[in-house]
Amino acid sequence: MTLAARIYRPPHCTRRGPALGPRLGTDHVSTASVIELLRAAEVPPGANLLVCRHPPGRSAFVAVVVALGGAGLLWHGLRRESVLALYLGGLTLLVLLIFRRLVLATFRPSNWLLRADAHGVYIQFRSYLNHRLSASDRTVAFFPYQSITLARKVIERRETAERDVDDQRMVRTYDQEAIWLEIVSNARTSELARALEAEVVRRPATGALYRDYLVRVSADRVIQARWEVTPSVETCLAFLSAHVTVGSPAAEVRVPADCRRRPPEPVVAESTDPHDVR
Repeated sequence: MTLAARIYRPPHCTRRGPALGPRLGTDHVSTASVIELLRAAEVPPGANLLVCRHPPGRSAFVAVVVALGGAGLLWHGLRRESVLALYLGGLTLLVLLIFRRLVLATFRPSNWLLRADAHGVYIQFRSYLNHRLSASDRTVAFFPYQSITLARKVIERRETAERDVDDQRMVRTYDQEAIWLEIVSNARTSELARALEAEVVRRPATGALYRDYLVRVSADRVIQARWEVTPSVETCLAFLSAHVTVGSPAAEVRVPADCRRRPPEPVVAESTDPHDVR
């Protein structure tokens, strides 16, 4: 399978290169359709022909392994009167206690990224980790099949770099790869783009906020969802191929807008209540 490449760079970055493939977007515009924004509760129960979500079994398996490891260290520490083993076992279980919310969230009904039925595709752009935010917000975009011009897999390689703290003359380079599902629509995406911007600035009344944003409007009428869910993006596209045109995979290189190419920040949890560890 061939890769159609596309290079994206902010206009003020000086590094240039020839485009290796066509830019998707307005070239594919046809009869206008509507992308409808829904509340999660408004998604039909029958939208389960395809459900893409973070696998709860994987999170549960990791949690069980960590719990057994911590318990084993405590048992060993008690038997051998090892302070180090007791300390490490207690620390392991404490970390599991702190992060148990991430494990339990995978079992919530809100844990899904994409659903499909006979009429179209539903993409939820609110992270399942942020279930504490208001359920009245419209956080699901519905794409009727007739509004989808093209769907395909995009392999994104992000080039980042930073200067060494001890030696400013040395630059460390990082390469990070991500898989995205890309949907090219013949409907305008301006309302969806505003909804995505509003989602970024929302804050829960209490508890933690996770900066986990998996959906973006990368260009006019082009929507991308980062694929960290199961089943695979190939399985998703195989299902969609019965309803829409599926294109060849594409390669995409991104350079940070500040051109300094610093490594991306990890997901950070912010809590307005320092005592909230639920």
